[in-house]
Amino acid sequence: AIQDILAIVPKNMVAITPQHHLDILKRDGVKIYYTDPIPMPISMDADPVIHKRWSGVMNKFAVWRMTEYSQVALLDTDMVFDIDAESPGSIFAECSAPICAVRDGDSRFMNAGVIVITPSKQRLAHILQVLSDEQ
Repeated sequence: AIQDILAIVPKNMVAITPQHHLDILKRDGVKIYYTDPIPMPISMDADPVIHKRWSGVMNKFAVWRMTEYSQVALLDTDMVFDIDAESPGSIFAECSAPICAVRDGDSRFMNAGVIVITPSKQRLAHILQVLSDEQ
């Protein structure tokens, strides 16, 4: 099984992403995954507070475009791992559903900081439709 490490970079962010940051990632073996940006719903983007805090968060959905992989783990950049812990690849063995995540503080929501998904263009199309229908 392919176990690559990728960094998602929306194409509209390339010009403002410091090249030396990308160079560090590449030197460490990280593949840069350039993708079309996924915009926030208009209703969310219209709020300046929400826009400032969350404008790039929809780009997480780009993981569903990675159909060359059987599973993808999406990890926020503020995640910290214990290098002495068991193999980080074990996260995949524990997920047998199309999406796996942990519950957030409010049990109605999941924490999108660590999720494992099965990439699917159909699932992405559904997500994008729901976003565009958001009022």
